[in-house]
Amino acid sequence: MDNYEKIFADKLKSLRKQRGLRQNDVANAVGYSEKSVSKWESGKVLPPVNALLALCDVFGVELADLLDIKHETSYFLGIDGGATKTDFVLANANGDIIRKKRLGSTNAFDIGLNAAKALLTEGINDICRGISIRKISMYAGLSGGTSGNMRQIFGEFFNSFGFNKALSGSDANNILSAGLGNRDGVALIMGTGSSAFIQKDGKVYRAGGLGYLFDGGGSGYDIGRSAIKYACMQEDLTGGQTIINNLLRQKIHSDTVSGSLDYFYSCGKAAIASFAPIVFEAYDKGDAVARQILCDVTEQIALLLSAAYKRIKSDFIEVVAVGGLTNRMDALYPFIKKHLEKLSLPCEFDIKVYNGSAVYGALLLAGMPPKSDFLQIFNS
Repeated sequence: MDNYEKIFADKLKSLRKQRGLRQNDVANAVGYSEKSVSKWESGKVLPPVNALLALCDVFGVELADLLDIKHETSYFLGIDGGATKTDFVLANANGDIIRKKRLGSTNAFDIGLNAAKALLTEGINDICRGISIRKISMYAGLSGGTSGNMRQIFGEFFNSFGFNKALSGSDANNILSAGLGNRDGVALIMGTGSSAFIQKDGKVYRAGGLGYLFDGGGSGYDIGRSAIKYACMQEDLTGGQTIINNLLRQKIHSDTVSGSLDYFYSCGKAAIASFAPIVFEAYDKGDAVARQILCDVTEQIALLLSAAYKRIKSDFIEVVAVGGLTNRMDALYPFIKKHLEKLSLPCEFDIKVYNGSAVYGALLLAGMPPKSDFLQIFNS
């Protein structure tokens, strides 16, 4: 395809006119301005992913129909790029997995833009080998993929491969697509970092996700950092006794924790987050300091959910939780619940851990038909 924006613009205008709608009618239905719809129909720019999903609802069509790719695409490529790993999955038009691959982080803010592009290129070239790139429609949801000018940079990068269709955005869109579809709700990220992506009437709002320097907690990094902090405080007598100190010294093979500060300052966010399991082990053994750490960091999770309530304004909100910390939701949820009770929000949060693969959401956004047994096949 030589001009994807123009092809989409023609399809959008055709659907709108078929239903006797004005640009203003479409704008009101999807929660965007009439000027935005005009730009979409001019072929100057593509709508963001959440707007594409809202347009599907307005016109009663599947995403593949809206993107006009049903009869042109033979394969779908989904990419889910997080802070620690990136999954690539290639599926055929029936939703059957052809190939899959896992590489490291593609967060450009963590590893650098050139390194992120190099890793993505490696994954794409490997998983698409022997297949005409023109037959593949793809979506890449990347951690940090919409921050600053990254949306434009990655958009141009993926278009350079010559895919039939190429879309990219935040990795949160993968979770929203896989876990919520078009329903209002929240994708709650509880991994190396923490954030909430709130979906309301086709629009997506972010809460948190400011990075390790400015986020208020709720992440593996915060728990790991607190483990180091309180272990050091035991050693310099500014804090109390905690078995975290002994567990941490065993893990880093050092006589003291404070003697390894040079390592901690240079090892990176993911390495700091890798110490979080020590806090959970200490908590399971009844350690008071570990309990306080979990209580402190989960306050941020409650604040993220309160932001969701302010956006959605419903007495029932669906929450899809993802990330490494959700493996210990048994320990975290009681603290989250207490913090929510203190906020006295007139709302019930239905928090469910999403055990599927976020890359499934990327494949759906690429236009792949839903596949009920995808997770079973993906994990096989």
